[in-house]
Formats: sequence, structure tokens, C-alpha cells
Amino acid sequence: NGGASGGPRRRHWTAAQKRRLVAETLEPGASVSLVARRHDVNANLLFTWRRQARRGVLGDELPVAAGDESLPLIPIEVTASGEGRPPQRLPARDDRSGIIEIALPSGERLWVDAGVDEPALRRVLTAIRSLS
Repeated sequence: NGGASGGPRRRHWTAAQKRRLVAETLEPGASVSLVARRHDVNANLLFTWRRQARRGVLGDELPVAAGDESLPLIPIEVTASGEGRPPQRLPARDDRSGIIEIALPSGERLWVDAGVDEPALRRVLTAIRSLS
């Protein structure tokens, strides 16, 4: 199937398709290369889509790993922290109302509601680690 130049046509991927493929790469144990091969897309392009998803370019919907569609998404905010300060270990759960600040190894900080569901928070942190 050639275009006007006689070469192969470039496939057009919708934002929804890109989000779905990015979500597949976030599955536990998933390989970007294998997901790319399975869908006949260049792995470098899939890595680009992952970066775009992280920046919100692919839409407001965060990719959710298959099988987790019914799980609630947790609103988070990540900001750069001061240089030279080591990350502090903070509790993953606090029974009081308020906000928990989590220092990520990258130096960024993550704030979540103190009543956050622990398994959901673990999934979010795993997804953040896989994107960095």
C-alpha cells in the first residue's frame, strides 16, 4: 500500500490509541519493545508517546494498566525540590486528615491526601518510577 510517492503510508495513531499502547507498557513486567512489536510500531515512537503522556500531551486521561480500569485515579502534584536535600522517608498512610508529602528519589515531591488508598498509591508510585 503506497502513498503518492510509491512508498509505504505512515499510520496515523489517534490520541486514544496512543494512550492505550502507553498503558500496555505500564503493565507489570511489560516490555516496551514487545508491546511495540506486537502493534507494529517503532519502540522509539512508543517511548516518545510515554513522554507525551507524562506531560499530558495525549489528553487529560492518565493511562491505566489493563485490568485496572475500575480503580480510582488519585490526583497528584509533582514539583522540583530544593537541591542538596536528601529525600525524607515519610509514612505512606496517615489516619489523620491532611496531606502527605512524599520525596521521590529524583528530588521531586508528591502530595497525596492522608486518606489515600494504599494499594492505589503503590500503583501510582510504580507507574511514576517506570516513566522516569
